Amino acid sequence: MGKLDISKSFLIYSLIYVAAISGAFAKTDASNGPEPVDKWFAGLKKSMEPKFKFIEIYIQDIRGVANQTVWLVAESNISSTSPTFFGQVYLADNILTTTPKFESTRLGRAQGFGAFSDLEVPALFYSWNLVFTSGKYQGSTLSVSGRNQVLDYSSEYSIVGGTGYFRMASGVAIGANFSPRDARGIAVLKYSLYFTHY
Repeated sequence: MGKLDISKSFLIYSLIYVAAISGAFAKTDASNGPEPVDKWFAGLKKSMEPKFKFIEIYIQDIRGVANQTVWLVAESNISSTSPTFFGQVYLADNILTTTPKFESTRLGRAQGFGAFSDLEVPALFYSWNLVFTSGKYQGSTLSVSGRNQVLDYSSEYSIVGGTGYFRMASGVAIGANFSPRDARGIAVLKYSLYFTHY
């Protein structure tokens, strides 16, 4: 037998480790959340009736202070001279609350990115995961994607999926600039979510 290449050996062990860890996490998440996927799917095959849902949430977007939740992570070589900030990419881990007040009950996080992607007007491509970490929908997520034309009061996004209680979610999210950035660096966004799930 020939000598085993160290880099190949490392790659094989790494893949086995990642697969084992992923399996452990998948098992943990499914057992702590809503009904396990296999049982849910078996019930789904009997009845394909969608559930209709409306949820209103608030996103606390914090910038320019020590505990900010949005960060510039990349930009193109024309971003600094572009009138539309083309190529700038921001990552966010914002706070989800039940009311516009920062001190209100926390539901989870709005995690994802926004990228300035229009050469003519300031507009972002958004992709968010609304991650519910407490309350009735704990352990569930909704995936939201679409275009935000920055100077508009509100934008319409697609709800393109979900997990946990919101499996197979599909619908529309309206994101609005609820209140401007205050002295604490907090701007509040209001999200109205209209969707179906199973």
